[in-house]
Amino acid sequence: MKKIILVFVSVFSLSLSARGDKTADPCSEVSSWRLEVCRFAEANLKHSAWGFEHGKQDYLLAKDLAEADRHSVDDEVLFAAALLHDMGAFSPYEQEGVDHAVRSAQVVASVLEPAGFPMDKLERVQKAILAHNYYGNVVPETNEALVLHDADALNFLGALGAARLLSVVGVEAFAPNVKSVVDYLRTFEQTMETRLYGGVYSKAEGARRAQWLRQFLDTLGKESYAILGAD
Repeated sequence: MKKIILVFVSVFSLSLSARGDKTADPCSEVSSWRLEVCRFAEANLKHSAWGFEHGKQDYLLAKDLAEADRHSVDDEVLFAAALLHDMGAFSPYEQEGVDHAVRSAQVVASVLEPAGFPMDKLERVQKAILAHNYYGNVVPETNEALVLHDADALNFLGALGAARLLSVVGVEAFAPNVKSVVDYLRTFEQTMETRLYGGVYSKAEGARRAQWLRQFLDTLGKESYAILGAD
């Protein structure tokens, strides 16, 4: 088990080095409506895989994708959509039978309007939220939607993707044990690259993260004598 952890940490370090020095917390030096959104997300969106920290990670990666692939984006729209794109998965906003992306788009104004967000941009926020799911059939219509979709998909790959999903073992119904999460990660490693809409950088980042995840899963399979998945 110790060797598995060391390999995981090593792969995680490689992931960080590929991104460069991107350590600034997007909620650390904000004011006005952004501060209110950060406060809301931190207080209400608590989850190890798709909570407050995940929203910030998606925002930072989406900004990287936009810059590298030269997608012009409205940063206010991107920030709001990234921080709140999963709020529809949390009580009291979730609704049985309604996908969390749809529900998030329905209720996001209840946070943004009292925070002072420029509401003439609400529709663009909703479009980005609606298209963020890797498994959805909503094609991104705006640049903000495109980079948020790809960022959210990419964050199911690499060391971060493994850490996020392994954190919910025994917590979420789809993850009763480590083997179940390994199966999900293997599927992501094999298929997630095909679900990216972005440009050269996005596709390259997908290939790199898939390779890192593949290496981790292969090592895990060997060291567990294939009990946690064959390589």
